[in-house]
Amino acid sequence: MVPRKPEEQSTDSVGKRTVPAVCVFLALAVLLVFSRTLRHGFINFDDSVYVYTNAEVTNGLTWHGIGWAFTHSHAGFWHPLTSISHMLDCQLYGLHAGGHHLTSVLLHAATAILLFLVLRRMTGALWPSAFVAVVFAIHPLRVESVAWVAERKDVLSGLFFVLTLAAYVGYARHPFSWARYLSVVVLFALGLMAKPVLVTLPLVLLLLDYWPLGRWGTGPFFGVGTGPFFGAGTGPFFGEKTSLANRRLTENMDLSPSAARGGQSHFRGENAGWRRQSPPRRENWDSPL
Repeated sequence: MVPRKPEEQSTDSVGKRTVPAVCVFLALAVLLVFSRTLRHGFINFDDSVYVYTNAEVTNGLTWHGIGWAFTHSHAGFWHPLTSISHMLDCQLYGLHAGGHHLTSVLLHAATAILLFLVLRRMTGALWPSAFVAVVFAIHPLRVESVAWVAERKDVLSGLFFVLTLAAYVGYARHPFSWARYLSVVVLFALGLMAKPVLVTLPLVLLLLDYWPLGRWGTGPFFGVGTGPFFGAGTGPFFGEKTSLANRRLTENMDLSPSAARGGQSHFRGENAGWRRQSPPRRENWDSPL
């Protein structure tokens, strides 16, 4: 066995100390920026249909509720994992909004830490990976997703996005294994069940094959198992579920002239129980705050 050079040993020791420190810093940064949301309540825009007026959700985590999540649309979308996460929050916190916000903050912190670890594993670059993860953790564009309970689908799908990347790196850098390959597919499917927008993830995997994984045109099942297989195998199913949910939402909307004149959109059927409020009258806009 060739002895390792002193500088290589020093680099490894620095990495062993720095990586945990960066992870702790990311967690503290997320908590510092978003902890104030723990004192916030629900808002009357979509939080109602996602949580506090939806009986299937407020009943907590039940077998009936889990079955409902997989067989019905929720707020016009089919995202059963997101629905189940809201049910679990109601099981743990009831309708105390601070608990629901806490879950979103913890999910975002976990995603930021995992993003750093995955980027470092892919590129071997410690500080550039840390920089990207910090920007992701505290960027203003993340505020809506973390601070709005109805956007749980975004932080949850983001977590599964990064977990899929991690599983794919393990698959790509080892001899072919069905277990590793299926782990990528399963995590990808779970991400789709959190938010269907993850249908774009296979394109990201193809880009990663070019850089930094260096698998472009090589490796087992390249061009079949990397991206298009995912799109061909799961895209039509999830796309159809989402399309069906959107059609049902449109069918349940009251688009009559009277509703349009009143500035309201009424919902009937399975999406009943909520309506968008009318805009304030003009005279209220001029009143002092």
